[in-house]
Amino acid sequence: DWVTPAPQPEQLQYMKEFYRSTIVAVKTGSAAEAAKIRTTPWIMPRGPDAHMPGVRYSEGLSVAMAGGPQAGDDAVAAIRSLVSVAWFSEQPGKNYILRGVQLNALGRTYLDACREVDEHYARRRRLGLAVGEVFG
Repeated sequence: DWVTPAPQPEQLQYMKEFYRSTIVAVKTGSAAEAAKIRTTPWIMPRGPDAHMPGVRYSEGLSVAMAGGPQAGDDAVAAIRSLVSVAWFSEQPGKNYILRGVQLNALGRTYLDACREVDEHYARRRRLGLAVGEVFG
């Protein structure tokens, strides 16, 4: 319904499929994941941009538009440029990553993904590689 936070099982699926298998995969140099993003036809902005000169925005004006030949490359570059991503509970009084004082499955998945990115960059630094280079 987009109004209330997703139930924890749905958040866990999102964490695994989008955060870990897409964001973390690209951040840690997965050429296969980057290729999937570069070649998908499903990256498209919604437009027109309400900030464009002469555009008088109204509800329902935005429609999917072709992203152009650079959309996939732009998406990969945007993911690689992320410096931090936070997961937080969106419902006051409800903690989605802890069960008592212990991490639950969602919390473990999130922190394991964060650790994977951190270890990737630590390994790159030890090898003297720049952050932006593809790690093989």
